[in-house]
Amino acid sequence: SLPFAVTSICLAGCGGGSVPTQMIRSSVVAITPAYVSLDVLEKRLRELSLPIIARISKDRLLLDVRTIEEHHFDYVAESILKCCQK
Repeated sequence: SLPFAVTSICLAGCGGGSVPTQMIRSSVVAITPAYVSLDVLEKRLRELSLPIIARISKDRLLLDVRTIEEHHFDYVAESILKCCQK
């Protein structure tokens, strides 16, 4: 079974510096894996040769689309499928 994934709009932090509390609109892909825990999936993605950094929120793994370059979309999709296997 494939992981369940949906897209949604979220608010994301700009980071530190002079605007540490400023939020911006962003899009995320929210993933719910079928066979592995969220912690295992997040760890597997982070440990890839080209790491994929995600965050866990509300029982879903979130990938902020603004942080992924378009030429990496296929790599990210294939990596998610691979890392979601038992």
